[in-house]
Amino acid sequence: MHRYLFVLLLLFFDGPLVHAQKQFAADDIPAELKANANSVIRDLKNTLEINGDDQYTFKRELTITLLNDRAEDEAVLRIHYDKETKFRSFEGAIYDKSGNIIKKLKEKDLDDMSNTSGSSLFDDNRMKAYRPIISSYPITVSYTWEVVTSNTFFTYTFYPYISYNQGVESAQFNVIAPESFEVNIHNLRAGQPETTTAKGRKSRKWTFTRLSAIAVEPFSLPVYEIIPAVIVAPKHFIYNAYKGSNTSWEAFGQWIYALTAGRQTLPDATVNQLKTLTAKTTSEIEKARLVYAFMQSKTRYVSIQLGIGGYQPFDAETVDRLGYGDCKALTNYTQALMEAVGIPAYYALVNSGYGNYRLFDDFPSNQFNHVILCLPMKGDTVWLECTNQQIPFGFIGRFTNNRKALLISKEGGKLVCTTRYGKAENVIRQVSEVHIDGDGHAVSTIRLAFSGLLYDDYYDLGLLSTADLKRRLYKEFDFANFDIVSQAVTNDPQVSVFDLQVEVKLPAYVSRTGQVNVMPLSLTSNYNAKKQKARNRKQDFELLNAYCYQDTIHYLLPEGTLIKTQSQHNSFESPFGSYSSQVIVDESSVTFIRKLETNEGKFPAEAYEQFIAFYDKVAMADKLQLIY
Repeated sequence: MHRYLFVLLLLFFDGPLVHAQKQFAADDIPAELKANANSVIRDLKNTLEINGDDQYTFKRELTITLLNDRAEDEAVLRIHYDKETKFRSFEGAIYDKSGNIIKKLKEKDLDDMSNTSGSSLFDDNRMKAYRPIISSYPITVSYTWEVVTSNTFFTYTFYPYISYNQGVESAQFNVIAPESFEVNIHNLRAGQPETTTAKGRKSRKWTFTRLSAIAVEPFSLPVYEIIPAVIVAPKHFIYNAYKGSNTSWEAFGQWIYALTAGRQTLPDATVNQLKTLTAKTTSEIEKARLVYAFMQSKTRYVSIQLGIGGYQPFDAETVDRLGYGDCKALTNYTQALMEAVGIPAYYALVNSGYGNYRLFDDFPSNQFNHVILCLPMKGDTVWLECTNQQIPFGFIGRFTNNRKALLISKEGGKLVCTTRYGKAENVIRQVSEVHIDGDGHAVSTIRLAFSGLLYDDYYDLGLLSTADLKRRLYKEFDFANFDIVSQAVTNDPQVSVFDLQVEVKLPAYVSRTGQVNVMPLSLTSNYNAKKQKARNRKQDFELLNAYCYQDTIHYLLPEGTLIKTQSQHNSFESPFGSYSSQVIVDESSVTFIRKLETNEGKFPAEAYEQFIAFYDKVAMADKLQLIY
């Protein structure tokens, strides 16, 4: 959905400015800005100047000192442009640690290349790029560049810095527009701007100085929830003669609807095929399932980024004929297929990605990069990912789960929440049987069932060849010594459950000390129970999802074995989860039942030691041994 320009605006290291006759010795950086830092922004100026209803200019000036090789990629320059966004100018320089110029840079030093991805079939995006050769640190790079865009459809976010482990000496953001041009601004901890007016133009300028680096810590909150930020979007905009508004979500949705209106017409032959396909069922959900499978079998995903194509989908008839499209085109096509058999369906914008993506619902604007389909079924809402030919009907996984989406209809846009997968859905169930022989060797049949977000993590195992699957399993299991005898997988897309069955040999699974035999009762991995410690934690932390791990392991020992371990039960809980285990001893067999539930949520920094203590206790409980 986003034009590459918006990607470049949101990316932080796409380009800095050259400051003539100014030295940037690394030793001049204040010590407090170097603490916990891999790089320091010496000077940053971003200027967003709106020239009228249908044009704006963006200029970036950035000088950054790289303190070590962990900041190497921060010196990479990328300037994206296309038919809408024209490259205007560039200059730059590289300085040594003493602030002396090593090299001056001009436009001829930039590589000009297509910005087409491997999955993009049609794309008029290009990129000017530069990666300096760095032989020693510290080193300072300085870039200045400018582009002009012939529309005003943008949502731009400014951060004085965008990454952990980076200090800032000076950063400035300036928004300039005609007094009559209304700009919506969302301010996040950035303070009030300096506002001036001259010659009919209004300037809003934010200035930041001496910002210390924020050290990355385990389970850190998204950086945008910690650092200052300013989000800017025009109240009214024009894109390729399409006029739109950010006055409300309804108004923004009406603009998107106008781009999709009249593009759902299908060939008569396809409509007749769909009616035949669904003729034998009266169930709306089963009809939708059949139509979705039809779409998946007929199409493939490619990126389309031509002109208005960055926002407007190919029409359904074209997708039907060609058999491919991007997220917009495939969603629009699937919507047309559903409506052809009488199933209401809604085009829905969403910000996709693996992580916590917050939508500022009090700031109507383009905060989206993907499109999915919503079916408001009786009793429940079904969400469909239309770019994946393997994903089950009604399953969206980590890519778009648990976040706000904007439903598009003739009436405009409406914010709703996508599917949330909780601990009742995010489950690994293990049922295993382990045969122990008289020499202490074991043969185990391990059965694992993955559901919810854990299904999303593992269902691709079913797409692997036998040899590749075995190689993957050797990496997945953490036994000290084992051989895989056989493996089998079953993917049930009807309920989004992936089953894995593996038979393994475990030589010397039982340890012997004199006349005492000892073996662990927790057969497989303890599910990342060991968490990274952090001394003197500064930031709050977040656990994104809740999970449930259920194990039932049945051990069969040699006949006549005298088992010394007693039947027992253990349980404990904390704000971060709960744990329980049970050992059931019965003549020459032992059953070990274990359940670990983890909680989601945001927690204060001072609770981190308690969090670590909980998982240390889980790890200790998992060391339970059987003695015979």
